[in-house]
Amino acid sequence: TLWTRLIHHQWFCSEPSWIRVSILQISFSSCPSFLPPGFSFLPPGFSFSPPGFSFLPPGFSPDAPSNLVIYPRDEVELGEQNILVCHVSGFYPAPVNVSWTRNGQKVTEGTSINVPFPSKDSTFTQISRLQFVPQLGDIYSCSVEHLALTEPMTRTWDVEMDSPQSGPGPSIFCGVGLTIGLLGVAVGTFFLIKGNECS
Repeated sequence: TLWTRLIHHQWFCSEPSWIRVSILQISFSSCPSFLPPGFSFLPPGFSFSPPGFSFLPPGFSPDAPSNLVIYPRDEVELGEQNILVCHVSGFYPAPVNVSWTRNGQKVTEGTSINVPFPSKDSTFTQISRLQFVPQLGDIYSCSVEHLALTEPMTRTWDVEMDSPQSGPGPSIFCGVGLTIGLLGVAVGTFFLIKGNECS
């Protein structure tokens, strides 16, 4: 009998009690021949999560991501290849599903995601990366899906660069020139008055 969907399992067994640590993930696209008839991967009391997510031990509730940040790895220069980082943390169980868009269009090329790793508070952190070449006006987004979220969590980042003309140089030169000019007028007026007094 073929299984109609992949089943992803995470075991959380540890002595002396249950802990939130991902130990093993198993996937089958068909019923393995070594399994006896009627075999089930689910211990009593366990229930499935949506496809692509792991199931939870009894008594555990999922935690939605508490933090989602998107930022460039390196200083942004137009036309120079860079990497956008989408950092997701504070969720349980693992994993999350991360998707990218550029100007509203889904992007898959140049994307990667690491294996979830546990934090001290028993939640997980996961990082996705997107290789990109920044162009002025481009808008990128990182969306995260998780068992505990009713809708995706999204953050955006846009390419903004200061105009070359917007530096402080011109303003400084104008200020200095104006000061020198006023000083010259004051000095000239002083000597003019002194000259009139002498005559």
